[in-house]
Amino acid sequence: MVDILPAAEIYLITPEEIELDQFASSLKGVMNEVPVSCLQIRLPHADKNILKAAIEKLAPIAWEHEAAVLLCDQPDLAVEMDLDGVHLETSVDAKHVKAIRKIVGNDRSIGVSCLNSTHTAMLAGEAGADYVSFGPLFPSPTKGMPAEEGVDECLRAWALAMEVPCVAIGGITTDNVNIALATGAEFIAPLSGIWQHPEGPVAAAKIFYEATQTYQNS
Repeated sequence: MVDILPAAEIYLITPEEIELDQFASSLKGVMNEVPVSCLQIRLPHADKNILKAAIEKLAPIAWEHEAAVLLCDQPDLAVEMDLDGVHLETSVDAKHVKAIRKIVGNDRSIGVSCLNSTHTAMLAGEAGADYVSFGPLFPSPTKGMPAEEGVDECLRAWALAMEVPCVAIGGITTDNVNIALATGAEFIAPLSGIWQHPEGPVAAAKIFYEATQTYQNS
């Protein structure tokens, strides 16, 4: 008997810089059309006031559609704004994850970026991370980074053997999404592949969602 894995779920990440009202409209359009599991608010150049305004505008849209809302690298603000958790992108080790857990508590999620290191992911999982991400799987126009060597192998090995869920991230587009899905990752996180798609975010989201359903049943 062949095990049939659940279809991968869509994990959205904001562009690094947004025009808030315009992006909120795009986000609402996407979430009205396809199921989304998570929205990560990642605005690395924004100050606290701008971040708060973004959270106040975007989080209710996500929650209305039963998607979790995580904040990148800002655990204190995630708690202050009563978000669902935090994604740790920088300076991550087991000690750091444990320190963040003390800040956010046990009821919020912690995700950890692991590039192409299953060792980092294992340490994060043992320290209490709720999910790990590997990438860039493909060259990432968002961060100007090449694909990390061995990311596909990391994802496959992790998805096969570990209980902590994993996210495939980095350069995922409507053209290469099936390669990302073939890794077995529980979540796929397109960024420019959805927000900068030539036919618009809603059209891209529909393609991504259809791909997750088609791949599962192929």
